[in-house]
Amino acid sequence: MDLNPLHSFLGYGDFRNAEFLVISKHEGANNEKLEQELDARINYFGLEKEYWLDGEKRLNGYWHPSAKKAGEIKRKLFGEEEKYTNRFPDVVKYPARMLFALEEALRINSMASIDKWFKGADEISEDVKNKLNDSYEDMYSYTRISNWKTALSHYQPLLRAAQSWPYTELKKSDYKNVFEKTVRLENPGFAAWRKKREEILADLLKEYPKKVIFCTGNFQKDNDSDSLKDFFEREFQADLNPFGFNGKLKGLYGEFSYNNQRTVVIHTQGLGTGGGLAYDEVCKITKVIYRKLKRGKSM
Repeated sequence: MDLNPLHSFLGYGDFRNAEFLVISKHEGANNEKLEQELDARINYFGLEKEYWLDGEKRLNGYWHPSAKKAGEIKRKLFGEEEKYTNRFPDVVKYPARMLFALEEALRINSMASIDKWFKGADEISEDVKNKLNDSYEDMYSYTRISNWKTALSHYQPLLRAAQSWPYTELKKSDYKNVFEKTVRLENPGFAAWRKKREEILADLLKEYPKKVIFCTGNFQKDNDSDSLKDFFEREFQADLNPFGFNGKLKGLYGEFSYNNQRTVVIHTQGLGTGGGLAYDEVCKITKVIYRKLKRGKSM
């Protein structure tokens, strides 16, 4: 089983020009069949050189320019049904609110304007609701929302909740552990997989620095054991510090500079349903990002 092409798949969006990069720690599957998903990514996504990180070798990093169009390819190949006709995932809805809120706050120089983007269904204004609803389709494509270019990647590049696990030679739990810092990677193949993934992410961020990196999902509250924290500290000498609300630890935040580009990094637990961050908490995190951006040059 050759998973190297999978570990080289960065995700969806405009990875060269994105200013706002979302990195989900683990990827949900929405009940896709794992074999089909792997087939699509390895054999149909990122075949053109313009979507290769170095323009020379696909396995050095590749992506698909649009999550929506990638979904259309899968439906044509496998006859899957449209899953987000009336509902978009949290990894779309929350960043969309963050992006609109940050853009407006930076433009009018007012952090107070951020609050209106994170109201609940009964409090949100019609204008804001309509703008968000209109944007979700673009955000799902992960190309551009308003004046921001975006991209979506995953630290662990394999489906977390697939219907089935077809590989008898590889346990699902073993593969998940490849991307956890606390696990000793005695299997040289497992160690090579994580090294490959981190090298590609590091090459991306060094060649095409981002202004904001928002990491979400499976944040380790014992931050000394968090693999993403270790990645940013090791590769970029980032200084990430814990933050929380009401006495509860919610994530890490900090920044680093590379090639004269200052990058704000936020790493939190998951979003929305299932015990993730609520809108009011993401609102507070957005204000943290705003203050850090405001201290430097505006986007």
